[in-house]
Amino acid sequence: MTARQLQMRQQDSRGLRVLRTDDGTFCVESAKGKILYLIVFGDNQFSCTCADFIKNIKQDAEFKCKHIIAVENAVEENQIDLLKPIENHVPKLDDRFITNIKGKD
Repeated sequence: MTARQLQMRQQDSRGLRVLRTDDGTFCVESAKGKILYLIVFGDNQFSCTCADFIKNIKQDAEFKCKHIIAVENAVEENQIDLLKPIENHVPKLDDRFITNIKGKD
């Protein structure tokens, strides 16, 4: 990756929202907020689920996409939100519709 490419990705990474999961992985929202990319760090290695990373890591083992750079910057600046899981609402069946047949509802 050239210095110019790194500078462009650094600039593109600004303003991306970084979220941390309970297990220590990170998610980064796309610029439009429609996609979450999964970022995994471990043993001086990193990976991202974005197409830019998947395409370019094959040619350059040190490649960093804007999402990875966003995580590095957010960790350094301590600007990480906690990703909270969505609680699934289980609707309660109306008691009027429950019939007991041979001891089973």
